Amino acid sequence: MDDKVIASSHNTKQKDQLIISHAEINCIIEASKKLHNYCLDKCVLYVTLEPCQMCVGAIQQAKIKKIVFGAKDYKNGACGGLYDFFFIPKMNYYPLISYLENDECLQIIKEYFIKKRKK
Repeated sequence: MDDKVIASSHNTKQKDQLIISHAEINCIIEASKKLHNYCLDKCVLYVTLEPCQMCVGAIQQAKIKKIVFGAKDYKNGACGGLYDFFFIPKMNYYPLISYLENDECLQIIKEYFIKKRKK
């Protein structure tokens, strides 16, 4: 919002033992608390990996203005990777979506899953 970082997070579902603790949802919660408002319609959400179905639902409910992601998720992505939830007819809110293929994002995701598999 106004080119300021309001919240940042990462996936904490193993640490929290909560399936909903994805980075996007953690950021939405943190931003909503800081702004004292659940409506984040002036905010842009930057994420490494394309949001899943659950996160897309939270993004839609928070009315986030724009989503920018650097790696497609062909297994769970809901912004075009596997599904395209924001292009379902009769939805009442459609954020702008920017996919900026980024080698650094792809590397971050690869390293994350390599670490995850070793545990």
